[in-house]
Amino acid sequence: MIGVARLVYFAFNVYALGLLVWAALSWFPQARARQARTWMDRFYAPPVTVIRTHIKPFNVGGKGIDFSPAIFLFAILAARWVVVSLLVWPF
Repeated sequence: MIGVARLVYFAFNVYALGLLVWAALSWFPQARARQARTWMDRFYAPPVTVIRTHIKPFNVGGKGIDFSPAIFLFAILAARWVVVSLLVWPF
């Protein structure tokens, strides 16, 4: 069961890292970054959009700061903790 827990932990980490890359790609307007972000949108845009509908970006100095990717990252990390804890509960 420890091996399954490690695999699940790794999968959650890969997904969380992908979310960070997806969010960082929005800062780069180059064509390759736009192309990669468009490809990654199918994995990360739907859940972030749901969060974005409930929590609007904050306006700071005329710029909007969107915290929905950060909230989704915390949700991923919390889910990882719950799932891995359930898999290795006896230890």
